[in-house]
Amino acid sequence: MFYVCLAFYERYPQWRALQCGIMTMRIDHAQRAIEQSRKQGYFPAWYLSGLKVSSVALALQVKDMYAVDFIREFKATKSEIEQAKDFYEEFKAYDGCESGDEYDFVDYLLEDIGMNDLIGFENE
Repeated sequence: MFYVCLAFYERYPQWRALQCGIMTMRIDHAQRAIEQSRKQGYFPAWYLSGLKVSSVALALQVKDMYAVDFIREFKATKSEIEQAKDFYEEFKAYDGCESGDEYDFVDYLLEDIGMNDLIGFENE
C-alpha cells in the first residue's frame, strides 16, 4: 500500500485530491473495522493491535502527503504509535531501492507485529 500510494502521488499530481479521498476512506474503514471487531470480540487483541499499528503507519503517510492527521482516530496506545512510526521510518528508508525490496519491508512489518505466520510470499 505504501509504495503504490507514494508512486501514484509522485507520478500523477493532478489526481492527488482523489487519492487523498480514497486514502481517507481506507483509514475510516480500517478504524471502524478495528473498533467493531474489538467490541464484538471477532479477533484476539494481538491481531487488532497489529492492524492498528499498520493502519496508523498509513495514517502517518497521509499526514506527510496531505497534512491531514487521522492518527488519533485509531485510539492507539503510545507503544502502538511508536511502532507505527518505526514502520513508517523503515518504509521511507527503502525509498529508491531496487524493485522487489518492498517484500523485505513487508516481511519486517509482519514479523514485528506477529503476523508472519498468517501471510507469506511465494517465489515466482
